[in-house]
Amino acid sequence: MASAPQSLPLFYNALEPLSSEAHAAFRFRALDRATFLVGQHAIPITVDEFVAAQRSLPIVFTSGDDAIPIALMGLNEGVNVFIGDDGKLTEDQVYVPAYVRRYPFMLARLRPDAEELSLCFDPTGETIGTFDEGEPLFADGKPTEIVQNILAFNEQFEQAARAPRTS
Repeated sequence: MASAPQSLPLFYNALEPLSSEAHAAFRFRALDRATFLVGQHAIPITVDEFVAAQRSLPIVFTSGDDAIPIALMGLNEGVNVFIGDDGKLTEDQVYVPAYVRRYPFMLARLRPDAEELSLCFDPTGETIGTFDEGEPLFADGKPTEIVQNILAFNEQFEQAARAPRTS
């Protein structure tokens, strides 16, 4: 397991690089709930998401020199009005930010001096593990199409998150 950064990003309890050797039997299963969102009222978003997000979520910016846009899923801290106590969406038409959709995966540097980013996952998440059901992550030691799609989505998210913001 890679040593995790001092403070992990929102939602993540741990980070582990995805490996065809260590995780050969792992599967990804889609769930109809996101219990990690219960009580989360502010979610980072990218500028690319503004048009889609503003239809259902207010967008505000954090304070400070490195302000980032966030979508509000509730006006009070600890209250997400779009997610029930069971982790299910309470409305069908609410926009779900890419930051949420990428979980439990993310791209991360395995060492502080590393240039490249590696696909990592939160091993405490409910969607990845040695389940009987779900899509296999590897076949014959190679990433399956689902891993390739997850990687592509995370690369797009990283590019959007690193895009320069106009001031």
